[in-house]
Amino acid sequence: MSALIKKLFILFIILILNNCGTREFLGFEKPKVKLEGKRVSILKSISNKEEKAISSSQIIINKPVENNDWNQSYNSPTHRSLNFKASTDFSSLKKITSGYSEGNDSKILAQPLIKSNNIYFLDGKSIAYCFNLNKRKFVWKRKVSQADENDHNIGGGLALLNDTVFINTPYGEVIAINAESGELIWKKNVFSPIRSSPTIYNNKILTLTLDNRLIVIDSINGDTLWEHEGVPNNTTIMGAPKVAADDNILVVPYSNGQFFGLNYSNGLVLWTDSFLDLEKAETSNAFTDIDANPVITNNIVILASSLGKVMALDKRTGNRVWVKDINTTKTPLVHENSVFLIDNNKEIVNLDIKNGNFRWITKIDEELAKDFYNIWHAPVLINNKIVIVGGDKKILIMSPETGKIESVKKLPSLPASSPFVVDQKIYLMLRNGDIVTIE
Repeated sequence: MSALIKKLFILFIILILNNCGTREFLGFEKPKVKLEGKRVSILKSISNKEEKAISSSQIIINKPVENNDWNQSYNSPTHRSLNFKASTDFSSLKKITSGYSEGNDSKILAQPLIKSNNIYFLDGKSIAYCFNLNKRKFVWKRKVSQADENDHNIGGGLALLNDTVFINTPYGEVIAINAESGELIWKKNVFSPIRSSPTIYNNKILTLTLDNRLIVIDSINGDTLWEHEGVPNNTTIMGAPKVAADDNILVVPYSNGQFFGLNYSNGLVLWTDSFLDLEKAETSNAFTDIDANPVITNNIVILASSLGKVMALDKRTGNRVWVKDINTTKTPLVHENSVFLIDNNKEIVNLDIKNGNFRWITKIDEELAKDFYNIWHAPVLINNKIVIVGGDKKILIMSPETGKIESVKKLPSLPASSPFVVDQKIYLMLRNGDIVTIE
């Protein structure tokens, strides 16, 4: 019995020392003082800010236009948004085709492409497909990962130019494939993974690598015309932006928060700026990424960063027009005099492109993004409505004038990217590898 009491006494002493903190309890270390103040999210909420910075200008929405192909992500090197015309009431979904789903080490980041009734896409195993929408069958498929590496298929993307499909692979290659036959035309090793889709501009391929290099490639033979290098970044978020181009000016965003205006012809630096100049990172591991695509409209460039800033620049000089405290990794929807975007606190906002002032702010209900399904993709303008997919397998249909969420629809799986419209049909890639139309 005495032995049992002794053991219980020793256990009791151990528990006391453990709860008190042994070094503090014995006087070897000063007790840690709990910091005062309220614990808050590191992401900046804008719902209760900027009350005085409200724009009264009228929101301009152009008439819906019919779109007949989708040759690259956002269907334009400027990434400027149209108001797409579609025959839909968002009441049903129809599966078109499918590939392999995402896995633990694979992510589908690219939008599919459509040309001449063929849809081209990459799946979760880096297999490229051409599927005929009329005949409902595959024309060809081709694995674009390297033979000895096929288990880290994160990102990559496609673009179409004439009769060629250009593919950026997550294994550091740019590949040109005949769009009709699937035969290899040329292959180029760029010695760094690529997560974003290529930009097509003036018959050239503009590719951004994960180690912050812009490579301008001849579309005919795959030769490098010129390169520009930024400073590599230690930490990046999953996604990656693509280059924007307009009027012989390339807007190049790098993952370290820097961005450049370059001369398209020779890579000469016209201007440069950085989000880090606006808000210094406190640690070397802070996310400074620019994951949203730059958007060019007229002479204004809209840029967004995960560091917590959205800004408008003069395309010609790089001078800042305005800056807003908004944290987002998604490409803004820029249409006429409005910038629509979704921030990382799940707030959808409308900004006046002239001065950056808010017109409205809408908070997404937490019930629409429960169970940690908090990813929402970039907004799209369809039939005079803002359409956003994401959250817990949801489609939001909103008024662009008021920001009111008018209806919510259900998806069968999580979306991989934003929807797009061709021949009045809305197409959407899902993370389970399916491509569906929203009828």
